[in-house]
Amino acid sequence: MQLNKRYFIGIDGGGTKTQAVIGNSDGEILALVTGEGSNIKATPKEKVKIQIGHLLDTLLVKSAIQKAEVKSVFVCAAGGDREEDSVCWNEWIREYFQSYHCTIRVANDAVAALVSGTFKLDGLVLIAGTGSIAYLVQEDGRKILRAGGWGYLFGDEGSGYYIGTQALSHISQLYDLNEELDEFSEEVLKYLQLNNTVDIITKIYEQEQPRLIVSSIAKIVLKLAERGNDVACRIVFDAVAQLVHLLGIIYSREKSAKSLPIVVCGGLFENEYFLNQFEHSLNLVIGDNELIKPFVSPVVGAFTLALLDMSIPITKKMQVDLLQTWMKVDLENKIRRN
Repeated sequence: MQLNKRYFIGIDGGGTKTQAVIGNSDGEILALVTGEGSNIKATPKEKVKIQIGHLLDTLLVKSAIQKAEVKSVFVCAAGGDREEDSVCWNEWIREYFQSYHCTIRVANDAVAALVSGTFKLDGLVLIAGTGSIAYLVQEDGRKILRAGGWGYLFGDEGSGYYIGTQALSHISQLYDLNEELDEFSEEVLKYLQLNNTVDIITKIYEQEQPRLIVSSIAKIVLKLAERGNDVACRIVFDAVAQLVHLLGIIYSREKSAKSLPIVVCGGLFENEYFLNQFEHSLNLVIGDNELIKPFVSPVVGAFTLALLDMSIPITKKMQVDLLQTWMKVDLENKIRRN
């Protein structure tokens, strides 16, 4: 254990997974842990609370750091900008650290994604993963605009979940019209390990979290689109248009945002085909914008926010250290999982 160091924890809690890192005031990340999703609008609160406790236990053991040495925890969670969600996170973290003095901050998970690309609390981020949201932060967090992020029941346009629902809708419509399955439908059913269209109902609705399996369908849709399948290409084109529309809403409300680079995060942007289609559509509809694809996970953004919150400047050297130490702990984490 390093002496005379202050330690900081960053937590990124999304719908699919939750990650936490711990590091020091020099920007060195010492340990990483990964757990299940922690969106408390999709998972029972008590389950999330227990899971976060286990996650923090594991993080402190891996880093050989005591609770008393942690000076700040910055949580970036799905819905973290809602007061009732923020109250829950504050209570859980405070209860975990008990009497030890620890600064706790809670923000929307989009903020972590933004800072993972900018290393400052300023800019524009577009997330397209299980869900979707466009999020603008200006004036060191004092001004925030958002578009989307309403959740899978009546939002998340252009997300992995959106793509999955469009794929299932196409298959079900063919069935209703008594038409033969096309190549697209056969491939999606094969991905779901189903032989019959009607079995989709059981496969999806009997899942504990059906939105996760629906959003996972985006993987096969993107593969088919890369191969030129017409149905898949149409669905991807529609999803991209929805995401560009979210940015258009931000631009209509804040003209100065058009000059900002766009940080793009989420599983869909990890796919080169999807990223290229998005960039092409963005240039046609809105104009040429610089895209920033972060080299680090959003959880590093949450950790960076913990440093910034304690007035620790993020220098160029620190950015390099963040990247190098992140790559090290991320690789170790992947090796353990495999």
